[in-house]
Amino acid sequence: MSDTVREQYIERFNDGMSPGEAMRAHANELLVGEKPYESLASGALNPRPRLVYKLHDRWYADHFGSAADPLAKLNEKLEMYQEKG
Repeated sequence: MSDTVREQYIERFNDGMSPGEAMRAHANELLVGEKPYESLASGALNPRPRLVYKLHDRWYADHFGSAADPLAKLNEKLEMYQEKG
C-alpha cells in the first residue's frame, strides 16, 4: 500500500467510515479514474481487505485504545476532556 493510499484510508476512518465502507469508496474512486482495471489490480493502489482491516485496527487503537481495556485510553484523555468542558 502506498503512503498516499494509506493516508486516504486514514482520512476515511477519521470521517467515520468502517473498513468495508472505506474499501467500497476507494474502489469506486479507482473505477472512475484513469485505467480503472489496472488500478484495481494493483496492490499499491488497491490493498487487500486484510491489510485495510489491519490498518483500521491500528488506527482504532491509537484513537480509542484497546478493545479489551478502553478505560486506559479514556484515563489518558481525561485531562483534555476536563479542560474543554
